[in-house]
Amino acid sequence: MSVIAIDFDGTISANPEGFKSLCSSLIKDGHEVVVWSQRAERPEPSRSREMQQMVEYLAFWGIPYTRIDQHGKILADLYVDDKAVHYKGPGSMHEILTRIRETGVK
Repeated sequence: MSVIAIDFDGTISANPEGFKSLCSSLIKDGHEVVVWSQRAERPEPSRSREMQQMVEYLAFWGIPYTRIDQHGKILADLYVDDKAVHYKGPGSMHEILTRIRETGVK
C-alpha cells in the first residue's frame, strides 16, 4: 500500500481524536502511517526531550502509527500537513498565490 506522512505539530496535535480515527483506518487498510515533525532540526538535548513528549502525546491519545520520522520531510505517497498548499498543475498558480496572501505569510 501507500506511505502516508502526517505532520505532528499543528496537524495531529490540533485534532487528536480525529487523527486517532484516521490513522486507525489507514493502518487497517494496509497503509504505512508515518508521523513526522520538523523537531529534528532543533539542537540536542531539546530535540530528544521534544520527541519524547511527542511519543507520549501519541500514546496518551491512543493514536496509532507505523513509525516516527524526525528528519524533516520524508519520502511518502501522500502528505497531510496544516501548512500545505496543494499544487494542481500550471493552472493553480493564481490559487497558490491567493492562499499564501490569505495566510498573511511575509
